[in-house]
Amino acid sequence: MIPAIDHMHERIDWKYKKYCADSGYDCQHNHEALEKRDIESYIKPMKYEHSKKRKVKSDIGLKDNMTYDKDNDCFICSRGKKLVLKHLKVKKDKYGNEQVTHVYRCKRGCKSCLVKSACMKKSKAKYKQVQINHTLAEFQRKSTERISSPLGKEIRVNRSIQAEGAFAQIKNNWSFKRFLRKGIKGIHTDWNLMCMSMNIIHLGYRLARNELGIPFYHTLENSA
Repeated sequence: MIPAIDHMHERIDWKYKKYCADSGYDCQHNHEALEKRDIESYIKPMKYEHSKKRKVKSDIGLKDNMTYDKDNDCFICSRGKKLVLKHLKVKKDKYGNEQVTHVYRCKRGCKSCLVKSACMKKSKAKYKQVQINHTLAEFQRKSTERISSPLGKEIRVNRSIQAEGAFAQIKNNWSFKRFLRKGIKGIHTDWNLMCMSMNIIHLGYRLARNELGIPFYHTLENSA
């Protein structure tokens, strides 16, 4: 994702101010790279759709349904017990960047807790434990706020129309199921020709409808 943005920015004067992508691009590296380039992230968090389910919202064992005490750096469960910081896990992602995960654990009260089965499910651990990457969680919180706003909803609708619509046209309508050439160079040639064809069609469509320069295909007002 980031190399594609940089590649484009090196060749044209226009720069992205906002960037929308699906949950497959939700990682700390991408969020940090966008922030470094002064680009607002509208990346959908990995668990965004899952978190909206009623069953998930009522699950007392999930850290997202616990209260986080930032001043004391601890989570508070539904029974008022504190899960304190146990240790940190540091690992490097495939880009060589460090990612820090905080592990929290309850010290007492889990064995006799009345809601242990609902909280810990079938876990054989003695005490409840949760873990979180605070840096990524904060990026996800900001992205959730943005994509839930009226502008964010419009941006997501248009991403679906432009990205998914292009894939549907190429794969379904044009029956492009596999590359015909071998080797990276040959595949690049095939894909570049396909993308150029798609862009020419988009350009012709916009010229015919006098929509050059209009950023969105669809706005929420038009859908009412």
